[in-house]
Amino acid sequence: MKENRFYIALITAVVLSGIVFFAASRVASDKTDHTGEMSNEIEQKILSFELANYADNGIKKWMLKGDSADILAEVVNLSNIHMVTYDEPKISLTALLGSYDKKNREVSLYKEVVVLTSDGAMLTTDYLKWDGKTDTITTDEPVRMVKGDVVANGVGALAMPQMKKIILDKDIIVELTTKVINDMEPNFGSEGPLGSNTKKPAKVTITCNGPLVIDYEKNIAIFEDNVIVDDKRGKIYSDRMEAFMDPVTKNIFKVVAEGRVRVVRGQDSTYSEKAIYTTADQKIILVGRPRIYISPPDEIEKIKSGFGGI
Repeated sequence: MKENRFYIALITAVVLSGIVFFAASRVASDKTDHTGEMSNEIEQKILSFELANYADNGIKKWMLKGDSADILAEVVNLSNIHMVTYDEPKISLTALLGSYDKKNREVSLYKEVVVLTSDGAMLTTDYLKWDGKTDTITTDEPVRMVKGDVVANGVGALAMPQMKKIILDKDIIVELTTKVINDMEPNFGSEGPLGSNTKKPAKVTITCNGPLVIDYEKNIAIFEDNVIVDDKRGKIYSDRMEAFMDPVTKNIFKVVAEGRVRVVRGQDSTYSEKAIYTTADQKIILVGRPRIYISPPDEIEKIKSGFGGI
């Protein structure tokens, strides 16, 4: 009987030990797996990234915000980016994706990039780089720039601090929807004198090979290389064109076209080295050996023969 009790007790102890060991192993196993899951969650967790930059006098210069999975990396990949600069005019930059290079203080923005200024300018593109050292914006992608009634499109751009000066590199297309230079032509035919207000202003398109320099501090826009001004009534061709803007409204009040200037309307045209148009008196001045051709050569010959030759 005693031996039976001993064996029963021994078996019970072994069974209990196995149960305890199995339970401990299960707990340890569960703990290890859980720790791994927590580690993965921490690595994948999206954190809020916020960075402010201050000038030497303690005034805040810019603020960058976004979402990131690794805010401690040297190059922080970001999403849902919003950046603000505080010098006047203030600038707001937004994008879906981007990155911040801590060493070089460069912000790269991708996808649906929008730049807004407090004085009413908007720039959109698919990619740009903002340099925190120089406060400049660069891109080699197509750009659309809107301010007031002027819409400028081009490929590649450089924007100076606070976007006070913008250079579009090439393939320039500018649309003017106000009465700016659509009447820049001599008085041909019977549709009224130059600058006649009897017609509604038409949209004007200006194209050039580039670059186009828009300087809002100096209130001037300079078009370079193969400049063509096109409206529904004619075209103006020149090598270069300067458009002078009103300091307040930024509307163009004077245009100076230079270099092989040709104004064409139907069969009529003028040629000169320079053409100056002012919106105040709505007149055009042709400078440098101006020539005006009102009719085709055969019509001129008919006129000459009618007067017995000239």
